[in-house]
Amino acid sequence: MKNHVLFYDYWHQSTNSQEIAFYAHYAQQTDGPILELGCGTGRLLLPLAHAGYHIEGLDIDATMLALCTKKAADQKIPVTLHQQSISSLYLQKKYALIISALETFQHITDYQEVKKALNAIYTHLTNNGTLLIYLSLPWLYAPKNASTWRMINRTIRDKKQYTLHEKSIHDPLEQLYHHTYQIKEDNHIIHEYKTEIRWYARHEFETLLRQSGFNTITVQSGYNSDGPFDCMIFIACK
Repeated sequence: MKNHVLFYDYWHQSTNSQEIAFYAHYAQQTDGPILELGCGTGRLLLPLAHAGYHIEGLDIDATMLALCTKKAADQKIPVTLHQQSISSLYLQKKYALIISALETFQHITDYQEVKKALNAIYTHLTNNGTLLIYLSLPWLYAPKNASTWRMINRTIRDKKQYTLHEKSIHDPLEQLYHHTYQIKEDNHIIHEYKTEIRWYARHEFETLLRQSGFNTITVQSGYNSDGPFDCMIFIACK
């Protein structure tokens, strides 16, 4: 397993019940199809599809989608998946609800690509359609030892121990976090990769949404509006 994508389900073995309930609440209020952006291996998509919601998934990574397809087949859940980037989103239909969970949207770090993505999302919503975007806040990634290696996850598979280690560099001027990860098998490094996360101030992202055409925008902290205070969820209606 050299591709870190193949380890995704090792680190994400369960879905937060509050998270599922939050998205299911909005799914119940729609009478049209739903699209999850960055669906990955189906961590959120498959439980919602299993509950009977008409939800499709989109991801740029073919390996993620292949794993999602296999899991859906194993669970006998019919799914429709699309391989595209969010900023190049172009599908022949519109959706009543579009979801971007966890830090999915924040992996788009180029500001022009961010604007393209929001414009594409707006175009793919039905009239009165709703966009839900989760954005983490910088202190989620700012432990005191952020710039040194630290273990952030561990699992046992086939009698072997796999651990995930991370170190980060924060660029406050560019509002970016640069993460480097190492995957270890029985304490031996078998893979290393890097990611970037862009973070936003509340009013900054509201402005971006309004520039894309959204007029009705609300923001809450956490899935129940009562924290945790390390994330914002934007609810934007077309």
